[in-house]
Amino acid sequence: MEIDALLARLPADSPETARIRQRAKTYRDACGCVVAAWFMVSALVLAIVRVATAGDLTLGAGARVGAFVIGAGMAGKALGLLVARARLALLRRQVARRIRCASG
Repeated sequence: MEIDALLARLPADSPETARIRQRAKTYRDACGCVVAAWFMVSALVLAIVRVATAGDLTLGAGARVGAFVIGAGMAGKALGLLVARARLALLRRQVARRIRCASG
């Protein structure tokens, strides 16, 4: 059962239901951009340190740095989306368990 259908079965006036709805919305709306940004910044810092210590200031080194930073951003985006989906699935399970316990 989808999370929205489960949430509809919870008491509408409960503050806890409102918190659960907000968490579900946050996880559903997550785009992975924050994790991607952290990955890109970290990759850029690492690349700058690497280039500075190696003294490799060629066009090829710049291209490798660019590819590394973009790849890190893509990996971060994928990880952010994956974590949000996993959290939403766990929340769905918790809500389903709560409904089963309350009804039975």
